[in-house]
Amino acid sequence: MTLVSAAAIISGCGKETPQRDYIAKVNNTYLSKEELQTIIDSVPGNNQYRSEIIRNWINRECLYQQAVKEGILKSSEYRRVIDDSKKELASALMLKKLYDEKYPEVDDKNLVSYYESHNDLFRLSDDAFLINKVNFSNEDEAIQFRTTVIESNWNKATNVFKKTASNVLFNNMINRLNIHPAGLLRIIEELDPKETSIVVNTGDNNYSVVQLIEKYSKGTIPPFDIIRDQVMKMYISNKKELQYSEYLEHLYSQYDIEIKK
Repeated sequence: MTLVSAAAIISGCGKETPQRDYIAKVNNTYLSKEELQTIIDSVPGNNQYRSEIIRNWINRECLYQQAVKEGILKSSEYRRVIDDSKKELASALMLKKLYDEKYPEVDDKNLVSYYESHNDLFRLSDDAFLINKVNFSNEDEAIQFRTTVIESNWNKATNVFKKTASNVLFNNMINRLNIHPAGLLRIIEELDPKETSIVVNTGDNNYSVVQLIEKYSKGTIPPFDIIRDQVMKMYISNKKELQYSEYLEHLYSQYDIEIKK
C-alpha cells in the first residue's frame, strides 16, 4: 500500500463542500481534477482507464456513505482498523524521514568495494546477454534500421530512426528467462558478440532488431560496469536495513519495553 492510498483510507477522498469544478460527485462529496490526478499518480505503472478510476471512486464513496448510515464508523472493529492504519502510516513516514535525512552515501568507490566483498550476490543464476535492442511497428523501417547499423553503428542508426523506433535498449543485460518470445531468444543465442540479428517478427505487428554485445554464462559474475545499477540498488538497500536496525536499537534504549513470557 502506498503512503497516498493509506492516507486516503484514513482521511477519505473527496471534499464535502459544494463545488462547481469537479469530475464526479456522490451526494455532497466531490472528486476534483487535482484529487483524480493524485489517485492516478499514486500507483506507478497504473494502466487503469480514467473512467475506471472514476467509477472505482464512486463505488467506494457509495459504500462509505452507506457505512456511515449504518454506524460502521462507530464500531469497535472500525476503530481498531483505523488505529492500526494510522500506526502503519506514521511508522512508514517516520522511516521515510529517517532515510531522507540520512540517505546512504553513494559513490563508485563504495559501490566497487561492496561489489567485490559481496561477489556471490551478483553471480548469475542463468545465462544472460548484454544487448542493444529496438522495436518497430513497420517491417520496412526495421530492415532499413538494420542496414544502417551494419553500414555504420548502433548509435547512428538509433539517431536516424529515433522518431519511429520504440523500446530502445542500450547496453542492457537481460536474463535468458526474460527474453520473449522463444524465437527471439533462439536468435540471440546464435549470435556472436557484436553481431546484429535479422529482423524478428515478435507478434502483434512488432519487429525487433537485436545486437549482441556479450554473453555471460550461468554462474559467472558480470563486470561491475555492466551491473552498476543493480549493485547500487543492493548497496542502498543494505545500508537502509543497517540504518533501520541501528535506529530501532536506539529507540529500544529510549523506551520502556517489556515482553512477558
